[in-house]
This record gives sequence, structure tokens and C-alpha cells, in this order.
Amino acid sequence: MSNNATHKILSRLWLAAILVTALLCISGSVMAQSVLTDDSHISTVPKDIDSNFGTNPNLAVSPTNTVYIKFKLTPTVPIGTQGSDISKATLKIYLGNVTTPGTIDVVESADNWSEKNITARNAPALGDVLATPVVVDQNKKGQFVLVDVTNAVRQWLDTSTNYGLAIVARDTTSVTFDSKENSQTSHEPELIVTLNSRMGPQGPQGAQGPEGPQGPQGQQGPQGPQGPQGPQGQQGPQGTTGERGETGATGASGATGATGATGAQGPEGSQGQQGPPGPQGAKGDKGDTGAQGPQGPVGPAGSADEFDPALLALGRWDLLRPLPISFEMTDTGIGAAFDGQNIWIAHNHNDTVTKMRASDGTLLGTFAVGSAPQGVAFDGTNIWVANLNSNDVTKLRASDGALLGTYPVGVSCNSILFDGQNIWVSSTAANRLTKLGPDGTFVANFGSAGPRGMAFDGSNIWIANSAANTVTKRRAFDGSLLATYNVGNFPTDVAFDGRFIWVSNWYGGSVTKIFMGGGGGGTYPVGAHPESVAFDGENIWVANSGNGSVTKLRRDDGVILDTYSVDFTPEDVVFDGKHIWVTHSGTVNVFRLNIH
Repeated sequence: MSNNATHKILSRLWLAAILVTALLCISGSVMAQSVLTDDSHISTVPKDIDSNFGTNPNLAVSPTNTVYIKFKLTPTVPIGTQGSDISKATLKIYLGNVTTPGTIDVVESADNWSEKNITARNAPALGDVLATPVVVDQNKKGQFVLVDVTNAVRQWLDTSTNYGLAIVARDTTSVTFDSKENSQTSHEPELIVTLNSRMGPQGPQGAQGPEGPQGPQGQQGPQGPQGPQGPQGQQGPQGTTGERGETGATGASGATGATGATGAQGPEGSQGQQGPPGPQGAKGDKGDTGAQGPQGPVGPAGSADEFDPALLALGRWDLLRPLPISFEMTDTGIGAAFDGQNIWIAHNHNDTVTKMRASDGTLLGTFAVGSAPQGVAFDGTNIWVANLNSNDVTKLRASDGALLGTYPVGVSCNSILFDGQNIWVSSTAANRLTKLGPDGTFVANFGSAGPRGMAFDGSNIWIANSAANTVTKRRAFDGSLLATYNVGNFPTDVAFDGRFIWVSNWYGGSVTKIFMGGGGGGTYPVGAHPESVAFDGENIWVANSGNGSVTKLRRDDGVILDTYSVDFTPEDVVFDGKHIWVTHSGTVNVFRLNIH
């Protein structure tokens, strides 16, 4: 920070202190302007991810730019002030330019930062939304925008934790605000705090303090604009005639005249007679029959019987149901995904994924990925795989398994999710969510307490936080934290059924149902150590890793409709439109269950 900026802050502190004292004398309500200490913006454009904009005169807000602002409350707010003493706190920011009008959100910063070194790569996660949506259009250009941030200031005073504010663009909004480094306007961001009228009676006036030292001379101001042009002076007298100049050289010859018109064309000759057509060729002999192609590969063996033979012999059709069909793999299975025709399964021991045709279980291919693959997701065209030990994500073309790219995340990767545009990766050990663009480029990081499974509801991301026994709801387009809900002990996975969010609670032996708008819909017992959860369009399916079973529950009331025995340690459940597929981390078998 420059000496001039330091002097400006000191001057503001003196003026603010004088203002507080004066207002205390005349009113029970006090207004104070807090000191702006840091302001900057970040850019997620690939070339600017590691760039710092702390000295930029403008604060840019756009789909690729987020603004961060931080104020110091003391000493302008009296020592001992509590959150309940705050009547209102208003953020005042000057809208310098509007490129694309729209709306913005003002949210809390969830961690500390400094304008000297903040970049898109190390920027803090976004916290609670304070104001949404805030309109910024051409009518407000060149004016101050006022935003109520009372809740944030109260929280800062009560917790002694102040990480500042962030300003986020919605949709295609693109605007700029003035920063404290803008010397042309001096319209830096302000935080105006109004205190409640609970002050005691005014004390006697103290003795006048000694005069403070004279501050350093400010820098010379910019040169003023040029004044208007003066009136034209009177015409001077005509000068004497000069001597006659020498005769000029002879000019060049003129251009040659245009060529005359071409004469008329003669008449065209008559066309000759057309010759007769040639005779048609003879028909060729029929070709030999081609050789028979090689026999196709034999599909993996399924279970021998579709129905329980003992019940079949007794004719107990009231109890009969199709038995699970199992398919043997080359390695244990972890995460799985359905691409519309095939099931993709991650094998964490041999660092591959398998592509299996859903209709009959035929093995179509095995493809190398990163180290210890865990989660699998389909984006409509490609398969994305989260790799635990190589700290990266692999992208494969779904049609043929071709490797399209490997993208570093920097921390261990567990689950992976597609939100219709971007890719989300959870890291349980690093307490972090990472958002990647559709081309694998880094977008942003967000803090989370041991995140595991995730689900997308069409607008928001729901995350199971195993270290906090909560589920958090974040807006997909910017990651803003919208809500946090308490669930069972050690949540591991999340599913969306079109109306409700379902969460598997590993230590709780249960699933929790949450209304999308908030609040709990109920908690229902299932098997031991439920690991994952899925929705088949009608009912909820839960893989119970502790007792080798899968539980089927009715969506409306959580009543258990059926329990299926599978192999040891079922890991993931995936719906293919007709069946439920179950992977196992304890065996090399994959089970296929009929949903009815």
C-alpha cells in the first residue's frame, strides 16, 4: 500500500472518530463509516488465474470476475459494540461502467485473504448470500449502489471474525465498480454502520488534546482541462508583393485517348448432327459369396436361474421374483455410471474402467485411467473419472473409450458430478470441492467438511459432508452457499428424486429425506452402513455395505418394500432405466436387479 493510501486511511480514522463523538452529543443514534482496508477482483480466464489485481483502479464483476472487499470496523465503531447494537449496515459502491446490465449477488467471504496476493487459484470460498438479486443497469451507471449487509456486520462483531464480502455476477452480467486505487473519482467502496440508540448520558467534555502533527503534503493533483479557445484576432495589414518566381517546368504529356469501339461479331455457324448412341454392354457374372466372418466374443456368464427353484417347484408365484443376475469382472468395482446404453465401472486396484452393455452384460472394453479411480460421471458425450491417488480427473469419449484428457485437481479425488455444464469433484481428505469447466480447466474451489457424494437438482449442487453430519446446498453457477441441513451420522451419498433429496447415513444405518425448500422430511432405517443411494423413477435404492444387501424404499413415506441379498461390501447403485446395477468393493462381481 502506498504512503498516500496510508495517509488517506489515517485521515479517515481521525475524521470518523470526530464524527462519532459529534453524533453522540446530539443523538442517541450513531452513524459511522468503516475503513476500507482491501479491495480487489480475481479472474478465472486461464491466462489470469494466477494474476493479482489488488492495485487495479477498477473492480470487475462478470462471469469470469469476482470482487472481494474488506473493511475494518474498529475504532470507528465503539469498542465493546455487539451485533445487537447494530441498527443497519449498508455497503455503498460506485458503479463506474455497465458493459452488460443484469443482476449481482453480495455474499460473505468464507476465509481470510489479502489484496496483495489474492488470485483465482487461492481465492477464499464463498459463504452465505446476503443480498440477491441486486439490479445493475444503465440507469445506475455513474451512481452509488446501496446494499444491506447488516447480518454480516452483526456476525463479524459477535464472532470477531471478519473475512469481508464478495460480489458475484449472475448470468452474463458484466460491470465495474471503482476501487480505492481509482485516483480519478475517489469513489471507493464504503461501509456505513448505524448504531442503535442504547448509549448512556453524555459525559463532561474532556480537555482539548494537543494539535496533531501536520500530515505530509499530498501529491500534486492532475492538470486541469484546457480552457476554451479565445476569439480570433483582427486581420493584419497586407504585405508587399513578392518578386516574380521562375517559370515552372513543362508538365507531363496527357493520357492517350480511349480506344475505339470493337466491330460487330460475325454470325455463328450451324450445329452439326448428333451421332447415334453406342450399344449397351453385356451384364456381368454374379460374384462369389464372401467368407463367413469370425464368431463374436462370448459374453460373461450370468447366474443360472432367474427364479428361486424351491419356490418355483411349490408354485408360490405370490413369493416369486427374479433373482439377481451377476457378472464377473477382473477387479473389484467402486463407482459406476450409465451412458444411455452401457454401464461404466471404476476398478481401483488395476487403474481402469470397464464398459459393459446394459442390455446383456457383454464386456465392450477396458480402458486405462488414473491411479485408484473412484467416482464416474457421464456428461452426455463423455465419461469423467475421479482418480484418488493421482489427484486428477480423466476424460474418455463414451463411444469408443478414447482418452481425451487428464486434468490435475491437486488433491485426492473421490466423487464426481456433471451439472449440465461443468464438472464438480469432491475431495474428502482435503475438505474441498473443485469446479472444472467442460474442457477440464480450473474454475473455482469451495470449502466443505469431508465431502463425499453429490447430486444435482437442476439448479443446485447438494453435498454430503461426512465430517460435519450435514448436507450443504450450493448454487451451481457460482458455488454460493445457500443452505446447510443436519442429517444422520457420517453421510456418504446423495440422490435427487425430482421432489426430495435423499442422504445415506453410514454410521446411522439410515437414510434422511429432505424437502428441496428446506427442512427434514424424515429419517428411515435401512441396512448396516449404507454407502450409496439411487432413484429409479418410483422408489429409492440403498446399498448397505455392512451386511451385503440392497434396500428398496417407497419414495412417499420411506416404507421398506424389499431387501435383496448381494455380494460382500456393495459399493455403488446405478439405475439404467430398467434395472439397478450394484458394484462391490469386496468381490469382483457386479449384480443386476430387476426393479419390479
